[in-house]
Amino acid sequence: MPRMVVHEKLANDPADLVEAALIPYDKLFTTSNGEFVQGVVETIIPEKKGGAVRLTNGKEIPYDVLVLAPGSHWDGPLNFPDDDAGVKAFITESRRKFSKANKIVLVGGGAVGVEFAGEIKDIWPKKEVTIVHGDTALLNSTYGASFRKAIYSGLHGRGVNVVLGDYVDEFPVDGAPVRTRNGSVIEADLVVSTKGPRPRTEFVGQSLGEDVLDERGQIKVQPSLQLPRYPNIFAIGDAINTVEQKQVLKAQAHAALVAGNIATYLANASAKLKPYKGSTELIMLTNGRNGGRGYIDVLWGIQLGNFFAKMAKSKELLVPMARKQSLFDTRHGQSYHTFERKKVPYPLAYTKNVFELEALDMRLVHHLNDGSVSFVDFTDENWVVEEGEPSTPQRSLDIGCGTGAWVIDAAKEWPDCEFVGFDLMDIQIPLRSLSPEYAAIAERVTWVHSNFLTNKLPFDDDEFDHVHIQGIAQGVPENKWGPLFEEVNRVLRPGGVVEIMEDDIIFPLLPRWFTAPLRARPRRSTSVHFPDGTHRGLYPFNDTHSDTMQHDHALLESLYKSVFESRFINLSPTAILPSYFTTYFRHVTLGPVISFFMPPVPPLQPLPPQIITSYVIDPNSDTLDSRTSTVFASPNEVRATSLSFSSSTTESSQASSMFTGTRRKSSSVSTYDSPSSGPNEAPDGIPDGPPKPPAPPRTYTLDMAGDTAEEPSSPSASRKLLRKQLGALNERSLAMHLYRSYQLVIACQEEMWEELKDRLRNRKDELKPFGWEDDEELEELQNRKKFELLVDRYRTYGLFLLLLRLVNWWIPEICDFIVARPLSLQGIGWLQPPREPLSKAELIEEERIRAAILEARAYADIDEAADAVRAVRVLVGYKL
Repeated sequence: MPRMVVHEKLANDPADLVEAALIPYDKLFTTSNGEFVQGVVETIIPEKKGGAVRLTNGKEIPYDVLVLAPGSHWDGPLNFPDDDAGVKAFITESRRKFSKANKIVLVGGGAVGVEFAGEIKDIWPKKEVTIVHGDTALLNSTYGASFRKAIYSGLHGRGVNVVLGDYVDEFPVDGAPVRTRNGSVIEADLVVSTKGPRPRTEFVGQSLGEDVLDERGQIKVQPSLQLPRYPNIFAIGDAINTVEQKQVLKAQAHAALVAGNIATYLANASAKLKPYKGSTELIMLTNGRNGGRGYIDVLWGIQLGNFFAKMAKSKELLVPMARKQSLFDTRHGQSYHTFERKKVPYPLAYTKNVFELEALDMRLVHHLNDGSVSFVDFTDENWVVEEGEPSTPQRSLDIGCGTGAWVIDAAKEWPDCEFVGFDLMDIQIPLRSLSPEYAAIAERVTWVHSNFLTNKLPFDDDEFDHVHIQGIAQGVPENKWGPLFEEVNRVLRPGGVVEIMEDDIIFPLLPRWFTAPLRARPRRSTSVHFPDGTHRGLYPFNDTHSDTMQHDHALLESLYKSVFESRFINLSPTAILPSYFTTYFRHVTLGPVISFFMPPVPPLQPLPPQIITSYVIDPNSDTLDSRTSTVFASPNEVRATSLSFSSSTTESSQASSMFTGTRRKSSSVSTYDSPSSGPNEAPDGIPDGPPKPPAPPRTYTLDMAGDTAEEPSSPSASRKLLRKQLGALNERSLAMHLYRSYQLVIACQEEMWEELKDRLRNRKDELKPFGWEDDEELEELQNRKKFELLVDRYRTYGLFLLLLRLVNWWIPEICDFIVARPLSLQGIGWLQPPREPLSKAELIEEERIRAAILEARAYADIDEAADAVRAVRVLVGYKL
């Protein structure tokens, strides 16, 4: 704060410090439950249960529980007005006074006075600065003597005069000398009060009685931070009488404790609440931009020197960190932006898992481009550079740069290029964190933050010769693509190139033929036996909700898609972008839509080695046949797995289809009740005829729809390279695409919850087909628990899905079609782990599942067996 009223520029920030450091309250509760009301509290009206607060405008706001956080008054240059315009005018006038004065006296040698002195000397080294402080050393006795002495030495070394053990009782007009309590006279052009703050609690005493305040005007609180006579009123911040330094870190600790205590109090007013036990004292004081000192009250009192102070606070005054905190709203453990949905429709959380997806995308880009970061062919005749200049771009703009991973990689590849990473959120890689060998990269990279959906790009016409766009489609409404491309065209120089890579929005799922047998549970049979020896059992996947419940996660899928549809965000940008793109750019190359498919489901692991014979299940029994014997083999014998995706049958397994109703001669598949099955027909949904042979697994497909022309009979070199690089991908890479889509669903958790709440309030009938039974009296908390159960089930399902495809050990002799490119960990040297012995019941269940999966797979539609988990498209165009 002292720097803000002394000088208008931050160390590395070209923006005015007022705009950078003052964070408005209007973003509070924009996406959470709550309302922000700006006003001045005149009176607290306590009642036996609850109460109300009355504002100066007459409005009353009722409460069940009240939290007081009135803050403090400051004198002098930190006594800001309450309105934005007033604050700016006040600071402008303060800066004028500091700039004009040559002899400045600071009254108060606490943290504020110390930092003011350092800032003044940093900007005007020749000005006379004097601190008058009433204690025998700077600061107060909270901090160790050696630390206080070090602070004094740091200021004294810069020419600051320090008068200790004295006071200034009267402030003269500007230009008059200062007379201290001890009779000293100090020449001054400007006298500034830098004393500590006073609590802003007058209205509290007037409303609740003066006895709620101590002699310094601080609010008296119990260890639980409740007011003694008002158990439903809590107080936090620097206005309470806890024995500690008044700092923002303390207020944060108060808030965390009170939040938990309020929840406990509302559940049970007589419950014991947690006490506030204080926190470690620490302070970081600046001495201008490049110096300062820190203190941590542990052990003997740890001190931190100039270098640490500079990096932690002096250089940027923690402003970037504070602004980052203001940009994020944490909901149920995930961070989301705090902007209005209409202005910023981007629905994903800002989490580590989402950030890491950029690295996966970069690996794919590198692979498809044979090691390059760009899809642009800079040897193309459309790419024009002046003679003598490098063939690669000289100035590149990355729109929606995210963490900046592409910018850093591109800066390594193009050493002569300057980069601007443009994004709404300040989440980019700190350039100073780059290792020394990349110091030159940091000098060529700039991060710029703004909203391209509501504002024009803050760049000059024809400023860039290359623009990169990737992964922004989940936050761009369909009607905003045109204005965005128009702006890109404006900032791109004639002959410049733009490339864009975007994905469709996909909800990844296992095929139902696989999940249904896992979900089904055997029951005691009520099946019918006929004179001809045939037998009808229950088709295990028959579901009375099959018409409406396409799969186990249909509600989540519906909510996920609604998140984007309600924002007018198209779920298939690969289909709509070409029409917008070709309107603004020429010599356009529309890449094919590359679809990556579900990794093939591996067979289950071999059964444990000691089991040699199968158990026989009587059709009318839930238990093993008592006459069945069990033979145990030696530990070295491993039972051969006989599961295959082949449609052929052996003599021992002939006529054993679960779908035709006939029964295996020796089968471990339990029978099921089937009310809909008649003597002469199979249950509904079971296809007639023999099972289909499985199609070989597909890694990818290329969809040329929307291309500028039919694919030539002799593909271009770039198309040949693309096919070659795609063909080199193995099934393990498909698991990474699956992981990417799965993480994007999880990242929309809280926005899906908002969609669900909207349906519960306004469109309950839409939830009935998904089995959501809503009770009028069901509280939001209970609905939230039901929703979290759905998400947790999908999260567990997703982990299972990934493990199934990535971690399971393939059996080469079973899956002949993947021997050449095995997905298994066996393919990279991992051995198949031994399995623990199974109980009889476990063995029956596993063999039932095995057989059910194989039969279901044999009858599955090819389309169902090969759902795409990712669809991506690349577009490249030039500005004429």
